[in-house]
Amino acid sequence: MGIELPVLVLYPPPQPGSPWLLARVTRPSAPNAAQPAVDFAEELADAKAHALVRAWLASNFGADLPVPEPIGWCYPALDEDLEGHPLVGFTGSEFDLWWTASVRHPSSLEIGPGVDEAAFWTWLDQTISDRELADLRRPAEHIRVRLLTEADARLVEHPLLLVGDVDWLSAEEFAHLHRGGGLEAELAELLPLQPAVTEQEVQAVKLGLVRRALAGDLAQDDRRAAAFRCSALAKYDPDAALAMIERLAIETSDEDDRKGITWALAYALKRLRGLAQCEALIERWRVAEGGLRAEVLVELATLSR
Repeated sequence: MGIELPVLVLYPPPQPGSPWLLARVTRPSAPNAAQPAVDFAEELADAKAHALVRAWLASNFGADLPVPEPIGWCYPALDEDLEGHPLVGFTGSEFDLWWTASVRHPSSLEIGPGVDEAAFWTWLDQTISDRELADLRRPAEHIRVRLLTEADARLVEHPLLLVGDVDWLSAEEFAHLHRGGGLEAELAELLPLQPAVTEQEVQAVKLGLVRRALAGDLAQDDRRAAAFRCSALAKYDPDAALAMIERLAIETSDEDDRKGITWALAYALKRLRGLAQCEALIERWRVAEGGLRAEVLVELATLSR
């Protein structure tokens, strides 16, 4: 399963004349080799989608209206082509979309935009493989949806549920959430919808989780883990990520996983390219003599091809 991904979960209209409900949540990354972590990532995404729909239904129709069973799930291509589209908005809204399902796996959906059905199929043709396209049910269905995002309810008051990587959790937190009833306990009460969540609040929560995980890496002298953590840190605090990259380039010894650290630092720098402070660091390293910094720049050049 690998990387962190957005998931769209589609629910039928809760009442006649109501829009369909579409929850957009983050499924955190998890190592493919660790099946419990993969299972938890899926469980967490499902639980967040259910909690968002439950909160919205209670606010609009009363707490007694049950959450309907989802029709299915979609892992959409939410890239720069959709910039400005409400499907990628920080908070949700109501708008029109198209959807269809896999013939072989009906709960596997494709959901996306299009001024008409032909435009929807053209969009899909550009984002999924020919094999996947051939397996989709036709015709597609045009629906009115109410998008719900993780910013539409106060998930920031449950910071452990906003992890972008299962590895941001401590072993004790993971065990509690995954097998100890912690996930259910976190979402037992209705999520409040007010006050409105800001993007800064969400970023602050995620930055705090990354910093905490990084502090744990450093406390254990695990420079390899810290190096890989720099990419996540770069998303929320570029300056702190660059400072950590410089620190690890100095502190890494021959006893560390030098190859892994080199790749991880190069990958983090690649994510930061274009920032003035990143370009300045690269220029400083180019005139430095050998060592890990030179190796990172060689790897960076390879990754940038």
